[in-house]
Amino acid sequence: MNIEVIDDGSVSYIRPEGKLDSTTSAGFEAVMLDVVQSRSSNILVDLGRVNFMASAGLRALLGTAKRVAGSKRALRVYGLNALVRETFEISGFVSIIDVRDDEAHALEGLG
Repeated sequence: MNIEVIDDGSVSYIRPEGKLDSTTSAGFEAVMLDVVQSRSSNILVDLGRVNFMASAGLRALLGTAKRVAGSKRALRVYGLNALVRETFEISGFVSIIDVRDDEAHALEGLG
């Protein structure tokens, strides 16, 4: 799995590509943890290039959300394709993680 991280100072973008499953989620979580610990920026996860997300990928996002909670930073995801969105909806993650349609909406209200 390829994971791109771009930091513009106020926002850190995490852009995984491929499948987020039991094989790849540990690497995804490690990248997100590094961003949470080494930066003070808001975090936007672009899932536009993720074509499949299993429960292990959801757990990685949940762990990151818990670390960010209370830090006055935002964690938002966007760009979900129909299959990944369905995974979020069925699991109830749309009520746990701030899901936005696209980057413009994900940036709304961030300093």
